[in-house]
Amino acid sequence: MRFRFSLAFRPEGAWVFALLLALNLALPCSRALSAAASDTVLEKLEEAFEAHTNDRFDEAVTLYTRILDTGGLDRADQAVVYLLRGQAQSDKGDCIKAIEDFTLAIDLRSDYAHAFYFRSLCYQRMKDYDQAWRDVDRAILLKPDKLLYLKNRALLASLTGRTVPPLPAEQAAKEKAAAKAAAAKKEEPQPTGIAGFIQSRISMIKSLLGMGKKKE
Repeated sequence: MRFRFSLAFRPEGAWVFALLLALNLALPCSRALSAAASDTVLEKLEEAFEAHTNDRFDEAVTLYTRILDTGGLDRADQAVVYLLRGQAQSDKGDCIKAIEDFTLAIDLRSDYAHAFYFRSLCYQRMKDYDQAWRDVDRAILLKPDKLLYLKNRALLASLTGRTVPPLPAEQAAKEKAAAKAAAAKKEEPQPTGIAGFIQSRISMIKSLLGMGKKKE
């Protein structure tokens, strides 16, 4: 089951995450959890998201840890929380702990492309380019249509003198079309204020949960 909420304003200040939950973009909760435990997970997710997006990274890490300690989450759900905690660790500049969390996410979900990608970024920041290359390569293997991964591998290639494997003609055409569409989208007027903020958070959660465009 997934949490569902009304779109009503929440006075606690966590209304953005409540909106994302209502849109079914957030972590699905295990059926094994009791109603009380489900409420605890939800509250901590809201609090952690609010702390994370306001650069209170230590607080976010603590809250994500409490979610993991709640128990009852299945392996896929735990992987998402480890990914989120790893992101908070990375954002506060602790790549070693971030790598540990991304590795735990991968151990729980071996096809988690975003976990490989974010771990690659941490290795890159630590100048461990060999491991960074292996991880981004793995992410691309899992999601070959992800332009973000391909761009980062190209950056790594330029830093290390490696040769980027050539794309098949069909894949290259798709990437060209994706790049053209992305450029056109940038030229469109972007929403501002509350609407723009909500849209940016929806995009962020979609990315974190690996909800990108499906392969055709």
